[in-house]
Amino acid sequence: MGVDAGALVVAIIGAAIAVAAAFFSYQQASASRKSATSADKSADAATEQAISAKEQAAISQKQYEITERIRKEQNDPYVVVDIQESPFAKGFLYLVIENIGTTIARNVRIEFNPPLRTSREATLGDAIHGNIRDAKIFANGIRMLPPRRRLEFLFDFGPDRLEEGLDNFYSVLVEADGPEGPAEPMRYEIDLNILYGPRFHRPKTPHEGVEALESIRKALLDIHKIMNANREQ
Repeated sequence: MGVDAGALVVAIIGAAIAVAAAFFSYQQASASRKSATSADKSADAATEQAISAKEQAAISQKQYEITERIRKEQNDPYVVVDIQESPFAKGFLYLVIENIGTTIARNVRIEFNPPLRTSREATLGDAIHGNIRDAKIFANGIRMLPPRRRLEFLFDFGPDRLEEGLDNFYSVLVEADGPEGPAEPMRYEIDLNILYGPRFHRPKTPHEGVEALESIRKALLDIHKIMNANREQ
């Protein structure tokens, strides 16, 4: 009985130790799982923070680019090119070049497509009057054009252009340098056909006023001559 009792005690102690070891192993495994779960959550949080930081950086970069573009556009010169009807002489067309920006435009280059032609050169010949496209402002550019500086050149007579069948639609490319280097190229479209179609009412030009006064003067002279002739009879 003494031997069996001792063996039983040893067995019980061994079983208790095994249970304790199993319980300890379970706790360690549970702690490991919790630690792994916590690590996964931390990794997920870090990933979300990284994505958020990347998005914030992209937004900040976009805002910077927009701000920088607005600032550059405000500082760039803007050279406008157009062909307009003269406000003083009916039917005459003027080539207008103007810097409407706030800074000086340098090295202004202007390119017309198709190249400019006038009824004057078409009628009288290029060799006599030359081509307007060979003028220095087109061949060599404009070295400097201050803000609000406006250049006007007599270009052509509208009815003669229509009769000669010259181009009435032009695409214009204007390139210039601003205070920060090359400004954004400007492109314009000029359609002279609108000058020949139905027109809205506009005020009379000084030239038309002079013509009207000249007609009145001639009519008064004719009346005066008739009255003098009647007196002599």
